[in-house]
Amino acid sequence: MNTDYAALDITPPTITIQSPTNATYSRTNIELNVSANEPIHTWQYSLNGAANVSFTPNTTFTAPEGANSIVVTANDTAGNRNTATVYFTIDTIPPTVRIDSPTNITYAQASVWVNVTLNENSGSATVQLDGAANYSLTNFSGNWNYQLTGLSDGGHTVRIHANDSVGNMNSTQTVSFTVDATPPTITIQSPTNTTYQATYFNLNFTAVDALSGVAWTGYSLDGGPNVTSGNTTLYENANGSHRITVYANDSIGHMNSNTVYFTLKPLAIFLGLATDQWSYGRGNRVTITANVTNSDNVSRNNLKVNFLVWDPNAVLVHNDTVQVPNLNPGDSKSVFTRFTLSSNATLGNYTVKAKLFDPVKTYDIKGTGFQVA
Repeated sequence: MNTDYAALDITPPTITIQSPTNATYSRTNIELNVSANEPIHTWQYSLNGAANVSFTPNTTFTAPEGANSIVVTANDTAGNRNTATVYFTIDTIPPTVRIDSPTNITYAQASVWVNVTLNENSGSATVQLDGAANYSLTNFSGNWNYQLTGLSDGGHTVRIHANDSVGNMNSTQTVSFTVDATPPTITIQSPTNTTYQATYFNLNFTAVDALSGVAWTGYSLDGGPNVTSGNTTLYENANGSHRITVYANDSIGHMNSNTVYFTLKPLAIFLGLATDQWSYGRGNRVTITANVTNSDNVSRNNLKVNFLVWDPNAVLVHNDTVQVPNLNPGDSKSVFTRFTLSSNATLGNYTVKAKLFDPVKTYDIKGTGFQVA
């Protein structure tokens, strides 16, 4: 009698998982591709410890953001069972970008650092300047930077493009800033490089800074201390050569200067100026005397003196023009003006100016002052 014996199968199947692998994916829809070394009666998988799901290879499944594990179970036709596990990560979230520099301010130089902080330490980051050129940032432990150089004066915008290691991009972060690397421009209209027949001169200039604005202007006469000033008149200067330097600062600290050389050579007709006393009370009468001297060799018969007085608030309180008597060569004559202070005159220091002139030119200007106490 012949007897046939069937081989007993007690070996579990060998499972190979082709997908997913131990990697990071930038999508949530994942292929589940598996194979075995023998026919499989039942395939199942469990995602992150959830209930088993039966499937027929190959299929897809949806995984949540973050770390995941999938356990694949295979039962062969003899009932032998085996499992295989794969760990993987889902990352669909682009990097978080914080622009630390530049900020929305005005920079005083043409080089500006771009400093960016990302919440991920891998991938890449670039800065796009004014919607055109892109520059790669260098990563130092999550701090990314690049120095922009040669920036033109004016407004600029940078946009950060940040990619993580699986290609998620964030390009939403921008910042606008201004570069002003140029100091103010100073133009001196007066004085010019010439000779003035006077002991006074007018200082007239313009200072312009289109981006940051002019914060301060002043001058230095003949190397003296800086004096805060705008346009003004400088009286009673010495005869001879002079230089005046005008300075201007913009609001972010740039300084510029411009210098003019000139000469003062007054005519031989000049005046002296004095008040009859230094201090007055309200209601007092003030007398101001101008002494006119003709050191020229020509007689003068059409000279006048204009007297002006301002109170401490720069309000003009007296304006009088007086004819000077005929002056022969070598003559010196005095003219005066008088006025009475009001009973409620402003207390403080008053300014007096006297101008000696004829219909053709101004010969001299002198200044003095007094107080009302």
